[in-house]
Amino acid sequence: MSALVRNHLAAVAVAVLCVTAVPASASVFGDVRGQVVDPQSRAIPQAKVELRADGSGFARDVETDAAGAFRLRAIPLGEYVLKVEAQGFARAERRVTVVTDSAPLVQVRMAIATLTETTEVVAPAVASDAVTPKALVDKE
Repeated sequence: MSALVRNHLAAVAVAVLCVTAVPASASVFGDVRGQVVDPQSRAIPQAKVELRADGSGFARDVETDAAGAFRLRAIPLGEYVLKVEAQGFARAERRVTVVTDSAPLVQVRMAIATLTETTEVVAPAVASDAVTPKALVDKE
């Protein structure tokens, strides 16, 4: 075998090793990061953020910081539902796909919660045999 053929085979072998080694080192985790804001794009601190997997019981939760930012690290690859709750705001949900070695940025704009108010009036029961004053008016 000539030196040229050996060098060519060696170069091909190195290239194959490099190409096949990349997937072996790929991660099976990703991150999810984002920011929670109000309708005027102002940060909502201390919002509760929950990430729940579609097909398993995996869940992770965190609170937003003063800038409304959050980050969930080392999340297994897959499909998730991101739920966000904050006092005074309607709950928000987003679908998120976590892929290898990525950190998708999720912006959650929360709507102001609608105010529902119920008033209950309670009065003591009146006996049916109670006397009711009557007034007669003569129309003459």
